[in-house]
Amino acid sequence: MLDLTKIGQTIESLRKEKNMTQDELASKLYVSRQAVSKWETGKSLPSIEVLISLTELFEIGIEFLIDDAIISRNDIEKQMEQFPRQAVFSNFIKSDQLENDFKSYVHLFNIEERKQLINLVIQGKLNLSYQVMWPHLNMEERLYLLGYIISYDKEDINDLYPYLTIEERQMISHKTNFIYKKGKLL
Repeated sequence: MLDLTKIGQTIESLRKEKNMTQDELASKLYVSRQAVSKWETGKSLPSIEVLISLTELFEIGIEFLIDDAIISRNDIEKQMEQFPRQAVFSNFIKSDQLENDFKSYVHLFNIEERKQLINLVIQGKLNLSYQVMWPHLNMEERLYLLGYIISYDKEDINDLYPYLTIEERQMISHKTNFIYKKGKLL
């Protein structure tokens, strides 16, 4: 993913080095001044054809424009500033480092995205352990997940039990009639 703000800053800097106004640059590239303004403010990216024209006009290589503008796949915060949330969320859940990424970035997602993430784990579409998720969930999310585990995934209660609050443990005992002794549910 590209950092549109960095590309825009580079275009603006190159334009100013040539003592050109946005109108003059727009005229040379056959685009509107508003298009140039959007590039320079990081709101849009020039087309490939215009990028090539920019490199010719400013006598630079295309890598000069985009080299420092590549956003790391792991920089979720920066991606959220630049791209639609759904695209960032989709990339996040496809990460091959999801367990590590989850701990670091789950707080950036809104309630709906977090619930979608939990549902994907419940459905077995994401390989993320309950133990990794649990400390990073809010109370409502924990109760939602715990309700699922009690109903459909009782064998995972043993693994999750040490992470539960007293209230959550009481809920399990009440709902399942299980007794916890010496590290195991009976």
